[in-house]
Amino acid sequence: MFSRLKSAFRGAHGGNFRLKLAEKAAEAAKMRGKRPRPCLITVGGDQLTGKSTLAKSLCQVPDVFGPIVGKESNEAQRTVISSGTTFRELAKERGLTVAELSKRLGNDEDLGMKVDVELDYRTCELICSSAGFFDAETTSSSAFAGDLLVLEGRQPAVMATFCAEHLGLKRRILSPFRVFLKCSAREQALRYAERAIGTEAKDSLASVLTDKHENFAQAVKEIESLEFDHKESIMKCFVDNMNRDRDDMRRFDLLYGPECNYRNENFYDLIVDTSGISAEEKVDCVLSSFQNWMEEKSFS
Repeated sequence: MFSRLKSAFRGAHGGNFRLKLAEKAAEAAKMRGKRPRPCLITVGGDQLTGKSTLAKSLCQVPDVFGPIVGKESNEAQRTVISSGTTFRELAKERGLTVAELSKRLGNDEDLGMKVDVELDYRTCELICSSAGFFDAETTSSSAFAGDLLVLEGRQPAVMATFCAEHLGLKRRILSPFRVFLKCSAREQALRYAERAIGTEAKDSLASVLTDKHENFAQAVKEIESLEFDHKESIMKCFVDNMNRDRDDMRRFDLLYGPECNYRNENFYDLIVDTSGISAEEKVDCVLSSFQNWMEEKSFS
């Protein structure tokens, strides 16, 4: 499954990339000593399924993670890292803004693949450091001293599975609880409209859009046939996002193969449909499943 991913990492970081990751895991284990390994949760999904909101909320919920790691609830240290943080650092290293780098990725597939591989390799460094973290100024990883690390983005679950199951590092690195968020095509379209244009555009679209589509592309086809306020602006937003997603998926398939598609539900321990549920309900669902998962795994 991971043969092409390994090939991509070798090309970017040399044939000893596995040894480098193993050394990070060993260093972190030494620094951790007898302290419990921190909990690792990955949060993945398509755009506007609520990944960032959930990841941040998990680091704010009291009375949950402390007892798991043998501390008082208010002493548990939590850190959330988004793949967007890594991307911003990659842009900064190239002297570019996020928007400038994103635009270049759309016009230069080779650059896009190099950035994808580097972003994913740094995610593996975080995981194998149990995990290192990005501060506000640098992406240098060091042994994670906290109790909960939440990694948010499209690829962290794939990379966590790769590190834990296919690098021979399962005993050294923390096993991940992997969450995938999804929502209906209608809900995704409404969230796009609200984020890109505003509440008025969302309400206008909500008054005419049905909920009968299997995917976002089908919803966009219906939207194109409808008449409503803000249609031109909404369609431009949708087409731009669909093109970016298409480019991203093409690069991922070329790099790693379709078997490593982040939408592959085999990479996840919990799948949550966020359509029509509140942020609080979403957090409760994840926390309940996570606690049951921890009890089954009996981690220490």
